[in-house]
Amino acid sequence: MKIKSLFSMLALSLVGSLSAQTVYTDTVVMGPGYANEVFYNVATGVKTKSIMNKWHIAHTSNTRDNCIKANHANGSQSFVKVYAYPKGDNSAYASMDTTGWSSWNTFTNDAHKHELGAFNQSLNKANPWDFSWGTYNSGTHIITGDSLFLVVVNNGTSTDYIKFMPIAQYPNGDFTFRYDVVGGTKNSSIIDTLKQSAANGGAYKYFNFTTKSISVEPNGGDWDLNFTRYYEPTFNGSAYVPYGVMGVQSKRGTLVSKIENTLWDDLKANGQMFIDSSRDTTGGIGFQNDLSRIGSKWKTFNGQSYDMVADLNYIVEKKVGSSFEYWAIQFTGFVGSSAGRIILNRTKLGATTSVNNLSNNVSVFPIPTTNNIYVKPLTGAKIQTIILRSMDGRVVRNASNNNFNASDAAQLSIADMPTGQYIIEVQTSMGSHSQIISKN
Repeated sequence: MKIKSLFSMLALSLVGSLSAQTVYTDTVVMGPGYANEVFYNVATGVKTKSIMNKWHIAHTSNTRDNCIKANHANGSQSFVKVYAYPKGDNSAYASMDTTGWSSWNTFTNDAHKHELGAFNQSLNKANPWDFSWGTYNSGTHIITGDSLFLVVVNNGTSTDYIKFMPIAQYPNGDFTFRYDVVGGTKNSSIIDTLKQSAANGGAYKYFNFTTKSISVEPNGGDWDLNFTRYYEPTFNGSAYVPYGVMGVQSKRGTLVSKIENTLWDDLKANGQMFIDSSRDTTGGIGFQNDLSRIGSKWKTFNGQSYDMVADLNYIVEKKVGSSFEYWAIQFTGFVGSSAGRIILNRTKLGATTSVNNLSNNVSVFPIPTTNNIYVKPLTGAKIQTIILRSMDGRVVRNASNNNFNASDAAQLSIADMPTGQYIIEVQTSMGSHSQIISKN
């Protein structure tokens, strides 16, 4: 068995029985040319379609995040590309010169990190409050835009070149921006706001430069996986370049474990063992909050049709109230762009309830917190280092102390940190531990 992961998850106590499972077979249809993306609920099998090229950009609905992503591969012919303006900041909007735009730096959504959209790719690593398109103010809790972009929108028959300037993201989640379709009679500067309410409980608020704010996800955000098209880094012989693929992405916060070199029947028969193994994240195994943890590699092209990778399956963690369910996923069939049809099996492996500690050697508390976070060693473990990272992976606190007392809680002050979510990583004499914390 080979399982990979990025972060630790909540340690869990089993309360359900893993008796014989019912296997459900579902068919997901994106349509010819992958015309639709399909949002999928692993527990109910409910599928919600949305036209792939319905939106151009989207802004996160998580008020502790700042992601702005683009719909790069939004259909068989259309696309959205993002170029960073190299000749000035947002004070140069009125005089923005698009000459030579094709040679500017172009950015794409990160294929794995939910927080890094195309507009979040040019970070100033020396400033932990720089989010590429803008900078966070710890006093006002506003992210103020300081960058300009050219958004190139091709709808399959024509292309629009759009000047785009993020203005501000407010504490309530509203996002204000300015844009202008360059050239011709369309030339008119518009200031618009994506209201937090437009998300309707979903992960993002979506915008089309022609039709304005639109709904894309199911109302209430009750989905786990998205069958869609996106850019995936692909090696061309000399470098990694963005390549459009059809794959499966997960909703932010949904943990997925990749179960490799294991047949479906073995996964079903030993569900609890695989759930328990997936909780171990040592060396990069187990559950991950990875956008493309499922991705596109569950199928291979044989020159004429697609074969499924028989010994590759997945476990999806789904939060239901205060409990978690674990659903195994197996892909059994795929018809490519001629039909955009995916066939899969799913079965519930078990249900568990969460406890506060993520590992058996440290306890992190209180969560959420305002001023201090405490790390208490358990079972004789000795704390060696404590690292706090922003959600995009940058180190914002680093504590190393060989004199940490094995029985007392180590204190880390975060009073001066902006509100939001962070990743705390603790190295102890008995292993490593990481989890997401919230600062109020």
